[in-house]
Amino acid sequence: MTAALRLRGLEVRLPRAAAGTMRTVLRGLDLEIAPGEALGLVGGSGCGKTTCARASLGLIPPSAGTVEVAGRDLATMARRDLRSFRRHMQMVFQDPGGSLNGRMRAGDLVAEPMLVHGLASPKQAEAAAIALLEQCGLDGSDAGKWPHQFSGGQRQRIGIARALASNPSLLVCDEPTSSLDVSVQARILNLLDRLRAERGLAMLLITHDLAVARHVCDRIAVMDDGRIVEEGDAATVVDRPVHAVTQRLVEALAV
Repeated sequence: MTAALRLRGLEVRLPRAAAGTMRTVLRGLDLEIAPGEALGLVGGSGCGKTTCARASLGLIPPSAGTVEVAGRDLATMARRDLRSFRRHMQMVFQDPGGSLNGRMRAGDLVAEPMLVHGLASPKQAEAAAIALLEQCGLDGSDAGKWPHQFSGGQRQRIGIARALASNPSLLVCDEPTSSLDVSVQARILNLLDRLRAERGLAMLLITHDLAVARHVCDRIAVMDDGRIVEEGDAATVVDRPVHAVTQRLVEALAV
């Protein structure tokens, strides 16, 4: 079976603030997600989680190693082909307010990817956008509202609907609940879990919280200093942590 996402020996070096110097953010990362599987990538701030997410979508080129999505090596694809291929991999951002264009109504935000990729006519995209908003727990009439008229949790639902509009096979979620109230977080996680099951999506969930990863993920990979230090079944990693980094993350759950 072709993996939805496969990282092999992935290394990413990025410029430091000081001109002419580089820092290694990802160090020989190996990671694989099967179609329909959810993997939680967990670690503290600065460990490289978000860089991994961006590299997985081809937004940051690898300094070494490979990134394959559905069997396609992103680094070898022509820019035009990669632009078209992006419909198969989409991202849900940490800040739902900042990721949505405030000058577009909710329905237009969700319809836009379908129009950009030529997946639907304007009329078809409009109807599909309403259906997606409803699948994500909003009302069809919300399509005519502006982003500022929604709560943070509702804006994240719009962001999820927009990410699903191109019918991707891989969904990368970068701390999708960290900016939301605690009372809203579980509902958004349950929504992601339901949509993943219904659509057969593969999902890479970036989070600093082991509890979040265990809630929706099949497997968990723990990251530290640009490397995977522990990986396994979600329940096993949380209940029987082996690496010291994982143990500290588990201890933080009880605080």
